[in-house]
Amino acid sequence: MRSSVVYRWFNELIDPTVNTLVKMVVALKLLDIDAAREFVRRYLGEILEDEGEGEVDRSTNTE
Repeated sequence: MRSSVVYRWFNELIDPTVNTLVKMVVALKLLDIDAAREFVRRYLGEILEDEGEGEVDRSTNTE
């Protein structure tokens, strides 16, 4: 028997797709905007807060 998708997300066996994440945030926004913000902060926070990894050099930005 195959494990549910949520089970595999919870146990970090797989990650949800970007489309699924967007749908989850949209649904949360309808229920509770603060919950949606917290979800994004918790799920993407590590990516946004990683120092040095994948940083873009903005010093040459001419806009």
